Amino acid sequence: MNTTPNTPDFDTLDAAIKAEAEEKMKIIRVVATAHKELLDTREEFARKDAANVGNLDAALTEALRVGFTETSIKQWRVDGPSKKGPARRSAARKSTASKPANTVKGSAPTKESESDQSA
Repeated sequence: MNTTPNTPDFDTLDAAIKAEAEEKMKIIRVVATAHKELLDTREEFARKDAANVGNLDAALTEALRVGFTETSIKQWRVDGPSKKGPARRSAARKSTASKPANTVKGSAPTKESESDQSA
């Protein structure tokens, strides 16, 4: 008679909490492993890419030294990733598009506020 209907079953609660925690730990280990593999792969690529860029630059320098012109080797030049990409174009579009919108919005609230004040 020590157990009343309002007394929770701590063993059942404990088991449920442990099962949920184990499931979360299992999943987060998968997430952490995938994240580590991704970062390792990116780092390896960055190292290889830097080495390849260095090799290309050295070869192009040698080509210039032996008599090639900059124009004749222009096709072999490669820009770094920070100089390429749609990110710049997107940013330019966003800033261009937002300027006229701000101007239009700036004038419209003034008319509305005048209407509100007269009403």
